[in-house]
Amino acid sequence: MKMKLLFMSSILANTLAYSQVVFIQSTLQSNSATRDAKIYDLDGDGDKDIVMTDRNSPSNLIWFENQGSGTFSAAIELYNYGANWQAGLEEFDLLDLDNDGDVDIASVTIFGGEVVRFLNDGSQNFSMSTIDHAGSFDAWIHGIDVSNDNYPEIISESILYTNSGGVIDSNGIPLNTSGYSIVSHDFTGDGYQDIAMFTYFNEIVLLPNNGAGGFNAAQTIDSNLDFGYYWMSVSDLNDDGYMDILYPSSDYFPNSSNIMKWYESDGAGGFTNNDLFTVDTNYVVTHLIAQDMDNDGDNDIVASLYQDQSYAGVIKCYWNDGTDGFDSSDYQIVTTDIEYTVSLSADDIDSDGDIDILTGTFGGAGGVAWFQNQTVPNTTSKDFKETLHSQISISPNPSNGLVHISSHKTITTTRVIDLTGRTIQTHSLFSNNTTIDLSSLMQGVYFIETVTINEQMEVQKIVIN
Repeated sequence: MKMKLLFMSSILANTLAYSQVVFIQSTLQSNSATRDAKIYDLDGDGDKDIVMTDRNSPSNLIWFENQGSGTFSAAIELYNYGANWQAGLEEFDLLDLDNDGDVDIASVTIFGGEVVRFLNDGSQNFSMSTIDHAGSFDAWIHGIDVSNDNYPEIISESILYTNSGGVIDSNGIPLNTSGYSIVSHDFTGDGYQDIAMFTYFNEIVLLPNNGAGGFNAAQTIDSNLDFGYYWMSVSDLNDDGYMDILYPSSDYFPNSSNIMKWYESDGAGGFTNNDLFTVDTNYVVTHLIAQDMDNDGDNDIVASLYQDQSYAGVIKCYWNDGTDGFDSSDYQIVTTDIEYTVSLSADDIDSDGDIDILTGTFGGAGGVAWFQNQTVPNTTSKDFKETLHSQISISPNPSNGLVHISSHKTITTTRVIDLTGRTIQTHSLFSNNTTIDLSSLMQGVYFIETVTINEQMEVQKIVIN
């Protein structure tokens, strides 16, 4: 019986590794012009919501509330910019600016040249105030808790706006370097958040946190890159416990050097420059992120691209070969039903144990859409138990730890198995009802094997969140 289960688990693992993933597209708002759309639990109810900005409407700040099982509310207006909407919001970040337990928003107005904040009253009602009239062109913003005091600072373009107990200094501190894209993480391993920036001089630099509320001088990670103002991201591509940096390295005018970049972190502020692969030079790559899209245990690359002449967009998944290597020809197209995608993110939006994709386009077809990954069945569906097994009941599913198992027949043993077929837990018992504790497991998908007294074996998926 054990060999039979392991054989079945091996087949499953191989199927996940080499089969194509099915994505189902759901458009939340068509023909919007967004610079930013994010996945975040805005109302704190445990479901991943979606927040976006829209330059095509006075309703510049919009929330789609997750109602469970992959369904969303109609657009909820968080802020209406009124008559000046065409100078409205661009990129934004979600952070608790006043440390009161709810999520606030910091944003910029690209043509208004303003850095603004929206304070949440705890019920998702937001009031706007201007932090600074930074200049005539301001497109980038990033939140970071520089001092580890739970009052996050705001970085916009080349200025650090400090936050003292919820009061943000509107004068700001110059960073002495300016850039198009910013990411943050404790890259040096000292417990403080550092920043990496793609600068106006076409280089990527690291600004180490000085531990005193600011940053040390910039250190070059890579230089002589192509001109471009697209998004870096932070991901642990090779699962070594250190967060790396990914950059599209895509010229605004594509050429033969369209090479995706992986800056591998050593956890102490050092980076190794790796070329991932070259992308079709007729396309501009705006964003790439690393996530395990097919649940095979390694991180794949999701990239957003657009054709440099027609602006026709495409989302692709490039498959990891198992050694953190990538072949530019080994990919799956998620969608071509978009134009000029500038916002890309991935998370388990529907809480079913696999990673979904969210995109936002800068006008044209596609709008803001999410793509439901079908690698793992939606276990919140009312048909789940009826579709798979009728003799054994496992609940709740998904679970945050305690799982109840019941059967009409006496259960003799249970085993908890991961996606590779490895046994995580074994329980011996003679009971029709039992509760097992899986709270020590990492979030993800597992299998519970049950054997009853008449030697009937069943295997069911369980999602731990």
